[in-house]
Amino acid sequence: MLGLHEQLRYTAPFRTAPADFQAELRALPARPGEVVSGEEGAGGAHTRFRRAVNAAMRANPQEVVAHGTVISLLEHVTLD
Repeated sequence: MLGLHEQLRYTAPFRTAPADFQAELRALPARPGEVVSGEEGAGGAHTRFRRAVNAAMRANPQEVVAHGTVISLLEHVTLD
């Protein structure tokens, strides 16, 4: 379903050190108004994903499947 994809980071550099990648991911919810890595900030990903989840639940309230980073933004990002 449109909108349930992972946070967009096609142009993000490949991080060979796991700690560097993890630091980028931790920065996402801390700075939701900024694009920290790739093409989509946490705020934009959160809004897109929340809308898609709500639409999916209206269409089929039994199941929603998504990726790890973007689904965690539903819990950890607070938007004004």
